[in-house]
Amino acid sequence: MIPVVVVLHRCAVSSSWPDRVFEAKHIAGAGEQDMQDDLPDDLTASQYIGYDKFLGGLLQEGFDEVSCRSRYQFARYHKNFTRIPSSYLLERLRRQEALQKKCGPGTKSYKQAVKLLRSSQGVNMTTDCNYLFLTVHAGLGNRMLEIASAFLYALLTNRILLLDRYQEIGDLFCEPFPGTSWLMPSDFPLNYGEFTQSSPESYGNMLQNKVVGDNTDQSLAGSRPPYVFLYLDGNYEFHDKLFFCEDDQQFLQDVPWLIMRTDMYFIPSLFLIPSYQDELSRLFPEKDAVFHHLARYLFHPTNSIWYSVKGYYRSYLAKANKTVGIQIRIFEKEGILQKNGRFPYVLEQILSCAQNEKLLPEISMKDEAEAPTAPKNNQTIAVLTTSLSSWYSDQIQKKYSEHPTVDGTRVEVYQPSHEEYQRSKNKKHNMKALAEIYLLSMTDVLITSGFSTFGYAAQGLSGLTPWIMFRSENHAMPDPPCRRAMSIEPCFHQAPFYDCKAKRNADLGKMVPFVRHCEDVSWGLKARDAQRRRQAQPPAGAQAARGEALPAAADELRRLRHRRRGHLQLCKGVLLNFEDGEGKVWRFRYSCWNSSQSYVLTKGWSRFVREKGLRAGDTIVFSGSAYGPDKLLFIDCKKNNTAAATGDEKPITSGEATRVVRLFGMDITGGGGDCRKRERAVEMGQEAFLMKRQCVVHQRTPALGALLL
Repeated sequence: MIPVVVVLHRCAVSSSWPDRVFEAKHIAGAGEQDMQDDLPDDLTASQYIGYDKFLGGLLQEGFDEVSCRSRYQFARYHKNFTRIPSSYLLERLRRQEALQKKCGPGTKSYKQAVKLLRSSQGVNMTTDCNYLFLTVHAGLGNRMLEIASAFLYALLTNRILLLDRYQEIGDLFCEPFPGTSWLMPSDFPLNYGEFTQSSPESYGNMLQNKVVGDNTDQSLAGSRPPYVFLYLDGNYEFHDKLFFCEDDQQFLQDVPWLIMRTDMYFIPSLFLIPSYQDELSRLFPEKDAVFHHLARYLFHPTNSIWYSVKGYYRSYLAKANKTVGIQIRIFEKEGILQKNGRFPYVLEQILSCAQNEKLLPEISMKDEAEAPTAPKNNQTIAVLTTSLSSWYSDQIQKKYSEHPTVDGTRVEVYQPSHEEYQRSKNKKHNMKALAEIYLLSMTDVLITSGFSTFGYAAQGLSGLTPWIMFRSENHAMPDPPCRRAMSIEPCFHQAPFYDCKAKRNADLGKMVPFVRHCEDVSWGLKARDAQRRRQAQPPAGAQAARGEALPAAADELRRLRHRRRGHLQLCKGVLLNFEDGEGKVWRFRYSCWNSSQSYVLTKGWSRFVREKGLRAGDTIVFSGSAYGPDKLLFIDCKKNNTAAATGDEKPITSGEATRVVRLFGMDITGGGGDCRKRERAVEMGQEAFLMKRQCVVHQRTPALGALLL
């Protein structure tokens, strides 16, 4: 008999244990068989967040929750829900689901379509159902990017997406479409594994050999082949790249079967095809959130993977005040081939990036006897590293364990696995990789390696704008070691540079404002939201919203009811998402207290105060976008470093006056000796409190208001 521990409410669902991705010693409660998400609030970083398990409508009710726990539990572990899918995207997803069910494997339409593949004759009529078959390959990060790209192309062209069932997709992901499968049946008649770039069925080869005519327009009135092979791998050539031209899309429109091979995220080039631009703009008003929405819709890890993800999160990340994800990919040839790729300049780059950007605290390199006593700090940062080598995480942990941090923060470093080599055809390896991608996406801030599709997948799922570490050109640390990405979108590494309309090579990174060259791959393309970037940079001379910053600041900010309604669009009670200077999203409930006739921040506020270590004398700045339809909200705090500048805080002795500010139900204390300095700051006037300079530094819109505690 298996013992059952009752915590609030539990029920066992199965007597069979799921296969574990990580070793049992890494999993909290390794003997637990219950796959339900009974995580108590005091163990999760989202304890104050009311989560939407349907992800803003991306997901539907009706799926079997037991067979795929991650589908509806995903939202519990992800705190960044500032990107809301458009209503039109939701409508098109429901239509696509209906199409997949109507024409999927086993249906009458599918059987009729398969018959066309056995015919050597062309097709002169339109068919009820057209298909896009993706022959999945390459590493896991590439697989996720190519599947998302193929799905969006299928959505744009009203095709049913089917995937190669022999590439372990069913072992990695749950089925995304209700009532049908996206895996190609095993009796598919074509030997697609033998298709190559030079195959007669290849579209590029057909164009080069003039099988479809010198000008594709001339063949529009003729018959179509029953299927066409699209070779879009990274080494594709000129005629293959004509896939991204308007005329060629018109020809392919009525081909019943498209068989695609790609290892890239080609969505940026879809934005450059005129016939798709309006539809894409309706689907994705925020053009830098395409993969974010598609990934959250399509990819749901199977139970065995999700069990390991949750267990590892509970064991090592859940109780930390802050989590930092660092994705390390080494592209040095000798580093990949030897058992452990150890490059000291990469380690230096990681630490320089994390510390320069204030993602990790600096280390005091003085001897413990010489170093000044660090301020007492109960804050803990959990660092999650992913790499084929364990050397980097070991070295980071060693540095933080041997030397104190300058602010007293405790830093703990974890790495779920280290495979030493990439084994893209090994199922267990890919399951570990997927688990690590999801763990990275659960962190509060993210550092990724440039050019890495593994990092692209993690940042897309999380919705966090990462700091990108650049690749070294000369075995030395790049300067700067990293920079903030322009968007969370992946990069199309091998984008074409042919202007289809002008019929000549051109810089496609300058054709439209929402497609630009990538930070990490200068010749690649990535989508960005030009409007969002304009909103983040207020015009010169923009005036900050006037905010009251008086000694009774708590009462003043509560009464935003009249002054701020235009900014916050309040209802009786609303959840507001604020992004801080580190890119972390905080969710607060903003509601009215009838007793005081004032609006207050409730759920989530106490956690913000604790994690930021706020004290009386610190300044909190609220800012929001005033430009465009999206109301983006930001929060920052400016610490009063007066005590730190003198080396240490003055201890509070018995009977000494202590400054206490009560803000939204939280007591925020500080040494009484600072009161006079704060009073002097109040006399300086409102401009000192609005901190317009800070808004500019963070490229944000004018402040809605500020508080001096």
